Amino acid sequence: MKSHLFLLSLSCFFTSSLGLQAAIVYSENFDSLSLGSIDGQDGWSVINLNGTSAADVSNTEAQSGSQSLFMLDDDATNRPSAISDFGTDVNNGSFDFYVFPTSNNLWRIDFTNSGGGSFNFSILAQGGSGNIRIQRQDTSEAGSIAASSTSYATNTWNHFNIQVDDASGSGIVTLNGTEILNISDPTVTWSIGRGLFSLGYNGGTGISTYYDTLTLATVPEPGQYAMIVSLFSFAVVGIIRRKNTRK
Repeated sequence: MKSHLFLLSLSCFFTSSLGLQAAIVYSENFDSLSLGSIDGQDGWSVINLNGTSAADVSNTEAQSGSQSLFMLDDDATNRPSAISDFGTDVNNGSFDFYVFPTSNNLWRIDFTNSGGGSFNFSILAQGGSGNIRIQRQDTSEAGSIAASSTSYATNTWNHFNIQVDDASGSGIVTLNGTEILNISDPTVTWSIGRGLFSLGYNGGTGISTYYDTLTLATVPEPGQYAMIVSLFSFAVVGIIRRKNTRK
């Protein structure tokens, strides 16, 4: 009887612990890449890189390890973007990243499905009197907060986390461990499969930002939890029956 209770307890512990685990599907800290242009390295591509604008792997600043992605907008006509495809679409999970803005000028990340297509949503931030905000596909604002009312700062690393749940139509943004935006908007496609990392704006020059330690993780769907619990429970029942048969 005690062994049966132990096995059932083990089943509950195993399945509840498993449910707390998010699976990392993409990570990048730039340390394995060569210094210089990121274009063509590890699946990264670059667009709108004109004049002396840059999208480089750099060892000047780093949040973890020794390298990061350095971006410079030095073209008054275009906004440079570095693009990475994450290989899968995450509709229930989180995207974690660090950004080091060297001034109060604008940076942004636009998210699409893996393989490209229209933007699903974007996160933008501008320090000083600017805002941190989430934009919808049509560039209208889904939510925002004044940067000055948060811990956002220039010339240091800011830790952002975006949690998405497309089924419930929600997105949550945390900054340096504090929730700053909690958006319920089913009109937004809360899906992350590809990121376009950029900065600046048309007409702006001399704007630079570093990105580092990118992590995309997915949370198993409820149906997957049920399947795992069922399979493990069947295994426990089988063990119990075999023990009873031997008696």
